[in-house]
Amino acid sequence: MPPKKEKKKGGKGASAKKKKEAEQEAANLLRQQELKQLRISYANHCKHFIAEPIPAIVKRIDKAVSALEDIDKVILNSMSLTLNDMYSWTTTFQSYNALGFVCLWMTKLEEKGLAAL
Repeated sequence: MPPKKEKKKGGKGASAKKKKEAEQEAANLLRQQELKQLRISYANHCKHFIAEPIPAIVKRIDKAVSALEDIDKVILNSMSLTLNDMYSWTTTFQSYNALGFVCLWMTKLEEKGLAAL
């Protein structure tokens, strides 16, 4: 009786799985670097426009960095925003493609604040 052929474990399926995991790891690293750069960019824009960083935006960026998730929305609730505040975060998120919308809920804006959007 001929010996039974043993099935190879970890053949093509395992290498494809490792390749997919490596691609996912690279994508996560790239996303984390992009979010950290976004945090640095926001701080620099606040300095440039002489504005204090908005705590809700800083918290949202930090949450995205720790969870490795894209920032798809930002909700600013019940605050007063100056023109410089508006320019600092709009210029920061100008090149960030994942942001879907910004909600200004019960937010007071200066006269020319909407022009920054």
